Parts: sequence; C-alpha cells; structure tokens
Amino acid sequence: MQFRYGRNREAITFLERAVELDPQFFSAYRMLSNVYVNLGDGQAAKENSAKAFELKDRRVTQEENFRATVFII
Repeated sequence: MQFRYGRNREAITFLERAVELDPQFFSAYRMLSNVYVNLGDGQAAKENSAKAFELKDRRVTQEENFRATVFII
C-alpha cells in the first residue's frame, strides 16, 4: 500500500475509495487520519480520527479498538 511506503498523497485516493465502498471501514479512516497528520492537515486528520473513533466498537479487532482509543487520547 502507498501509505506503508511513505506515499501519503497517493494513499489518499485509495483510502477514500475504500471508505466510499465501505463507510464502516475503521482501518481506512484511521489510516486516512495518519496520512493527513503526516501531510500537516490537522482538520482532515481530526475528522477521519473522529469517524474511526465512532466505528471503533463495530467489526474491529481488540487491537484496532485499542489503537483508535489511544490515537484519540
């Protein structure tokens, strides 16, 4: 994935498509938040982080739930 190779701008397209296909895709919102942090866009990071936090108790593993909670704090 682009995100893992440090290609933050390129990753946005794929991650936004992922949440378009599955609006409850927790990990995609979390990764989008990280991408926007890396790009210095605090507002977009905050919005995606908030969406991930809303989804944290649904269809996620215990580790993902933990990461969502830690990222918000």
